[in-house]
Amino acid sequence: MILTEARARAEKPTPVTAMIGGEWWSRPSWDLRATTGVFTNQQPIGMSCVEDAFTWEQAVTRKASVPPSVKVLEISTANDWVQLCRDYGIEVTAHKRHEWYRTTGRDGAWVMPDWFAVSKDYDGVHLSIAGYLALAGECLVVDENFATLIAGWDPDQTYWFTDELRFYAEPDIWNCLDAYNEDCRWERISKN
Repeated sequence: MILTEARARAEKPTPVTAMIGGEWWSRPSWDLRATTGVFTNQQPIGMSCVEDAFTWEQAVTRKASVPPSVKVLEISTANDWVQLCRDYGIEVTAHKRHEWYRTTGRDGAWVMPDWFAVSKDYDGVHLSIAGYLALAGECLVVDENFATLIAGWDPDQTYWFTDELRFYAEPDIWNCLDAYNEDCRWERISKN
């Protein structure tokens, strides 16, 4: 993150209105394991509640076991996210500024959580459905200098910083009955 910010400072022009693309996300790395809960029909929430759906035609899911000893940081309110940024913030103005300005209209300094620092104190971080619906894409004031944004998350998503998470049973395979319909209905074709 530090190198990305330094490179962006060196390479990008200063006008905030310049049509410069960049990273939108403020979530942890794609390389981490991520889980969601399930609906009452046992369909994983993450298959239907996706910020950026990619017309998926098939999904493979596995049941996960979370040990009771893990420490998960819960993000359900604006204050939860803002406090996370106050406690573990890292400045990301240079490489988020153009993208986040186009969404919020705010030209100023930006901060997001330093996920490596967070991982030293927590085993995972969870964004609740209510938190996602209320906060995703909203400009949240951290202090007189900085603001932040929840971007690139999916509702009810937990990112895991630990290897304590265990998967059990064989994978379930799901087919989307209409992959090009925004409201894809999923059908489980193998059940374990």
